[in-house]
Order: sequence, then structure tokens, then C-alpha cells
Amino acid sequence: MYVYVANAGDCRAICSIKGELVELSNDQRISNPTEITRVKDAGGYIEKDRVNGELTVTRGLGDFSFKRNPYEKKENQIITAFPEVKKIKRCGIDFIFLGCDGLWEKKSSQEMKNYLEMKLK
Repeated sequence: MYVYVANAGDCRAICSIKGELVELSNDQRISNPTEITRVKDAGGYIEKDRVNGELTVTRGLGDFSFKRNPYEKKENQIITAFPEVKKIKRCGIDFIFLGCDGLWEKKSSQEMKNYLEMKLK
């Protein structure tokens, strides 16, 4: 059996598998080179650490004004709702945790894993 994790926004998912940290999603922000390339290829730009000077995320629901390029597929728009999907085997998972950007601005994935392990004991 498998677990599928789909992310199209300002969240991060992590899990612990037999005590080891596994990141289940990538931050979809302008700090991610792949996301920067997609934004620029779709005709967008980075200004003041924001997509087109407005958004800090590169994927998300809504934000329709960033999804109007008729020459690009939905997954290649400046901002896309097309999720990043990861598949992992279900066996050995201790826990899965999903948190929004506010949490990840304060805690690293490792810090959060350690905290959750302590709370689950």
C-alpha cells in the first residue's frame, strides 16, 4: 500500500519512517529554483521576493489573474494549482504531519519531527 501526498500551496508535509525524517513536499516558493524557472517561463517575474511583486507562493488555488496565459498548460502558468505529488510506501511510517507556511517560517522539518516524536511518546 502507498500514501500519496499532493501539495499545491503554502504547506509542507513531513513524515517519520522508522525514526528517519522524510520530507513529502517541497516548498513552493521563489526560493525553489524549479518554481522560479516555471514562473519566468510562463511570463512572470520576481520582484521584492514575490511573484510579479505580489505573491510569496508559486502554487495555489485561486489567484486567477496569474493563470491566464493561453499559450501555457495549466501546470505551467505563473501560479499553478497543479500539485506536486509524491508517493511513498505505507509500511514503517511512524507519523505524517502537514503544516502551513507560518509554522515552517519558525521551525525546520527536523525541529518539528523531534517535537512530534517527543509529544507522541
